[in-house]
Amino acid sequence: MYKFYFPFYYLFYSRLKTKIDQISWFIIFIIPPFFISIYFSNLNLVLFSILFFMVELIFNTLYEVGYLENDISTTKNEKEPTMRLDKDSFNFVSLHYRAIVVSKYIITFFGIAFLYVVNKSYDLHLNIGAFVLLLVVNRLFFYWHNSVRNRWNLLTFSVLAITKYTFPMVLFVDENLLLVSILSLGLFPIIRIIEHSTHKRYGFKNYAMLVGNHDRFRVIYYLLYLLFIAVLYLRGSIEKPILYPFILLGLYFFLYRLSSWLFVTKGLYKRDNLKNKDLYIKKEEK
Repeated sequence: MYKFYFPFYYLFYSRLKTKIDQISWFIIFIIPPFFISIYFSNLNLVLFSILFFMVELIFNTLYEVGYLENDISTTKNEKEPTMRLDKDSFNFVSLHYRAIVVSKYIITFFGIAFLYVVNKSYDLHLNIGAFVLLLVVNRLFFYWHNSVRNRWNLLTFSVLAITKYTFPMVLFVDENLLLVSILSLGLFPIIRIIEHSTHKRYGFKNYAMLVGNHDRFRVIYYLLYLLFIAVLYLRGSIEKPILYPFILLGLYFFLYRLSSWLFVTKGLYKRDNLKNKDLYIKKEEK
């Protein structure tokens, strides 16, 4: 039970319970941000990899505080809460809630201190101030997200999705940070926000029906993303070297989503009903 104090454990225990979930998390949240960040960074691979792991540890440790709030506090005020912990785990975490949360803040603090020392010692020019500001914004919006249950959650979720994907870039990318961040949003946060907005709780039924099956929609979305990047490339609107990683990652996501759709269509993989229980589903999709 004391594993709940360790970074990443609560994320995997409560959100990434299956091997498929864990692999998907790595494919979506680790590989693309790593590739983009190192592409626009001047650091060598070894030093960058160490710092990237530290940044992931810092962000996800603090992000777990939001998960804990949701699972222990928010669920008590919901009529039909999503229970992600079994009875014994829930009781343990509830009893040690404050100590677990404090431990995560301490780890986050020392992680930031480590970044600061390395940045000063090696004169790396990391954007530590912007990174810390992003952490603060994320923590505040996660608290707000857990405190309300209405359409404001669409705004809070959007901020969480954006900060959750762009935080490594904020630290490592110096030149063209805004442009890189905007192009990165198209890789995952935007489609994640679109899909999230189709939940019944928001009441956008016609819009949700237009989006339709999420697996099929993802294939179409990444085709459009690739087309968008291709237009920017051919028109010369943006320097071509900036677009190279997004061409590769757009193709990467398209192939990943196409494979996922085929696996679901062929019955080789079944989506978690817990994640789909609040979605509008057409009759032919049931």
